[in-house]
Amino acid sequence: MLNTMREFLHLMRSQRRQLYLSLLLSFLDGILLMLPWIVAYRMMAAMPEFNPQASSIPFETVMSHILWMSLCVLARIFVRYLTLRFRSGAGYKAMCEERINLGEHLKKTPLGYFSEKNLGDLVTTITSDAAFLEIEGVGVIEKAAAGIPALVIGLAFLLGVDVRVFLLTSAILIPAWFAYRHLAATQDRLNINRQQMIAEVAEDAVEFVRGIHVLKACRKEQRQASRLKSTFERLRIESVRTELTHLTPMASFQFWFRLITAGTVFLSGFLFLRNEIDFLRLFLLSVSSFGLFQSVELMGIYSIFSKMTQQSIDRMKTIRELPTMEELSGTDQPEYFDISYEGVTFAYGHTPVLKNVTFSVPEKTTTALVGLSGSGKTTIINLLARFWEPQRGDIRIGGKSLKALAYDNLLKSLSFVFQDAVLFQDTVFNNLRIGKPSAGMEEVVAAAKRARCHEFIMQMECGYDTVLGEGGTKLSGGEKQRLAIARALVKDAPIVLLDEMTANMDVENEVKVQQALRELLKDKTVIMIAHKLSTVKNADQILVLEDGTISQRGTHFELLAQEGLYQRLWNIQYKAERWHF
Repeated sequence: MLNTMREFLHLMRSQRRQLYLSLLLSFLDGILLMLPWIVAYRMMAAMPEFNPQASSIPFETVMSHILWMSLCVLARIFVRYLTLRFRSGAGYKAMCEERINLGEHLKKTPLGYFSEKNLGDLVTTITSDAAFLEIEGVGVIEKAAAGIPALVIGLAFLLGVDVRVFLLTSAILIPAWFAYRHLAATQDRLNINRQQMIAEVAEDAVEFVRGIHVLKACRKEQRQASRLKSTFERLRIESVRTELTHLTPMASFQFWFRLITAGTVFLSGFLFLRNEIDFLRLFLLSVSSFGLFQSVELMGIYSIFSKMTQQSIDRMKTIRELPTMEELSGTDQPEYFDISYEGVTFAYGHTPVLKNVTFSVPEKTTTALVGLSGSGKTTIINLLARFWEPQRGDIRIGGKSLKALAYDNLLKSLSFVFQDAVLFQDTVFNNLRIGKPSAGMEEVVAAAKRARCHEFIMQMECGYDTVLGEGGTKLSGGEKQRLAIARALVKDAPIVLLDEMTANMDVENEVKVQQALRELLKDKTVIMIAHKLSTVKNADQILVLEDGTISQRGTHFELLAQEGLYQRLWNIQYKAERWHF
């Protein structure tokens, strides 16, 4: 638990001052809790009914003591308010900063992480784990920080009042400590990562919602809903098992603190009947026994949450410890924009994708990648953007290795236009200048006109200030593509990475997208993935990929004259385009 406290305080380092202040106020709250009883004890000590040696107590003295007790109660309300304000404020602020820091870190993380990482797990870490830490995590630390000094102060108080009660309490605290260790061991032995299970539930729920239209079309929604229900049921069963497993050790732990209260009251009464303590000490010991070690007991109870707190901290730490591209990059900036792949080998896990691939793309020329699905075309582009790192070989831009380039400088040199255009829930204007935030309206409009999308933008309700739906759901595929091209035109990067975008388009949209592409690709170094071979007839070179290697290379007419995959694909597509009922 102490290790969890240390790591949590490190996580809260930006708000540590507020957190320490809240802990100090909690300690003050514990003192204020005891003061009314001490004041009552002093008042009773001055009353002849309880102290034969005392004379009559003045009315003003009684009122003074009552006033002090009232002030202690009011002060507790105020201190408790400040405690919650500082504690909650510190938790929310620290977790807000942590979420932002995790987001900033993820922006610099290789894309391979997002391909391998469970989406629900990632979302749950940033949302659910952070929410748990800002609420329950702070409570765990507060109870621990308040419980440890409360134990010392409580024992010192009993020692000062009566050594026999102190010895009895100390003796009972020994089995209470072993009960606490048994409770902690039960938590460790249970080996249930509830936060991970919540992530799995989130992943299944996201998958169900995203694929509901496909499930309905295939009449499989009930089957998938049953799978989702079983995931919920498993979370319920494991949560109940967690509660029931802790039931016995928790009851055992609390039993010893009830025994301390009962033992203190019994021993104090026994000593009073034997005239070994006066009534005032009996009163003080009996009343204080109900709350003296309450903070210590709460610390033990909250230790159940300490493992969940540690699990949430560890899941966040896993994200923070991911290597970023900045850490793997140099500081150079490319001066020229020719591209070369030198003996590049890459595999996804144990599945080889590229095998000793070597080729060059001269500056301001177009290279097309063609081949069957799974031949490695997309991987070649992803490696250039350093979304992944090759296992062997090197990739260079302008003669400089990618690892020698500052990652920001590399990304500034690249524009991506893929078949699945990604648009954000923001204005058209902000979507188009996302690659160049400094771009003004005139620059954006000029790019939109070149991309053949200005006309349909102006037909929208608010023109360039129209907020697009999530993913641009109200736009056609061709309109999305032209907006993506306009975005690349605004960025004006010297290298363009292009995925065939005219597949499954109507003729009108295909013509407009082709016109927009001609504007985009002027004087650029281009690598494009081609599915329709008719779109790459004018490429400066065509690379044919088979089984992770380059089996053919040349111009369109050179490859048509050779027997090989390119010729076969061309003949198949030629026949398919002329097929009719």
